Amino acid sequence: MRQAAMRTVTTEEGTRRLLQTAADTAERAGVYVQAAMSRLGEQAQELTHAGHRMAEYTRAVGGWTREAQDFMRRHPLQVLAGALVLGYVAGKLRWRRE
Repeated sequence: MRQAAMRTVTTEEGTRRLLQTAADTAERAGVYVQAAMSRLGEQAQELTHAGHRMAEYTRAVGGWTREAQDFMRRHPLQVLAGALVLGYVAGKLRWRRE
């Protein structure tokens, strides 16, 4: 009878330990999941900011190219002369290297 009681106590203690270990493991897993979700949230926020910066950059480049096109339409001879000068200089620099 005493051995049966000891087994019951041992079984209860083992079950209690097992449940406590499972609870501790679940708690640690919850902390890890929470940390991972926090990092994912931070990365999503960084991607959002990068997207906004890219949109601003695209708008700025679009404005710059419109201005350049307007200048080329208003002053085509100056643009052609500039292109000829740049071509001449590039040819001279290449000729020197060879």
